[in-house]
Amino acid sequence: MKIITRSILALMLTAGLVLTAGPSSFAQEGSDAKAASDAADSGASEKKAELAREYLELTHQLATAEAIAMAVGSQIIRQRPESKLDVEDAAEAVAPKFEDQVNEMNEQVVAVYTKRFTADELQTMVDFHKEFNASAAGKKLQAENEEIAREMGDISRVRGVVIGGEVYRALVDELSAREQPVESPE
Repeated sequence: MKIITRSILALMLTAGLVLTAGPSSFAQEGSDAKAASDAADSGASEKKAELAREYLELTHQLATAEAIAMAVGSQIIRQRPESKLDVEDAAEAVAPKFEDQVNEMNEQVVAVYTKRFTADELQTMVDFHKEFNASAAGKKLQAENEEIAREMGDISRVRGVVIGGEVYRALVDELSAREQPVESPE
């Protein structure tokens, strides 16, 4: 809110300078207008970023270091099912070391949305998801989301590797048939 207030003050100040300026002041008018425009853009950009963050939170697309550590820990357990590792405590211990990196990554994700959507579009997306999340279906999806993601990850890991290998071999064969041989990484 402070950024928006500063933007309005900058615009008012610039407008006042233009109205009271004499002929010798017009050379400075362009730089004052540019500063006011930059201040207004900064306020609008921050509003878009806030809306993008809210949308990403509502749709569970922002990462946390702890969630990443837990996911990696779960992967370790799947690779070593015989071990009795206490991943949860270990994840909580290492997560703080990665908070800055995760926050930087999240800001890059926010930027993906702010460059593609206007503030009005982002607001519509936020409103839609708030309404959906309040519905019975939205509440059920939120309750089931973690389990759905886990199952989808399992499917992707197993089937994705097999399909990916088959697609790779088919592409190599197709390129070779077109006289564009691909050397095998093996």
